[in-house]
Amino acid sequence: MARGGRVAREVATKLAAQTLLGSAKMVLETGEHPGALKDMVTSPGGTTIEACMNSKKGSFAAHS
Repeated sequence: MARGGRVAREVATKLAAQTLLGSAKMVLETGEHPGALKDMVTSPGGTTIEACMNSKKGSFAAHS
């Protein structure tokens, strides 16, 4: 996202960090397994599950 040129790197970094923080808080506060939480917010063939699958493929990485 930060390298896409549409969002300033600083903004993209903060958005990504807040997304991960929110996800971690949900796991801690609900006691649900991360996979169960993923299943609650994704649709088969939707953009959210596509992003999850791409992150598993190793395309979720920090870039300098």
